[in-house]
Amino acid sequence: MAIITGIVAFYTDPASFANTSEFWGIIYVNISVVLIIFYIMSVLFLWYIEKNITTPIESISEITDDYTNDDDNIENSEKNNF
Repeated sequence: MAIITGIVAFYTDPASFANTSEFWGIIYVNISVVLIIFYIMSVLFLWYIEKNITTPIESISEITDDYTNDDDNIENSEKNNF
């Protein structure tokens, strides 16, 4: 996306700018804005994945761990009683 923005800015009419440094400054600003939007969207996507996928999987893992530990405790108590 940043490359496309740079190409579009490059093919705009450079005669409308006072000098080349202003022209390249606008290109860098366009690229920066696109990258910032991309990074914000990436962070929001990762937050969504963590909330809806990772957290439930961790919850299931804790539940199964508790179940297996309880099962081991039951077996140990039965062995001690006999």
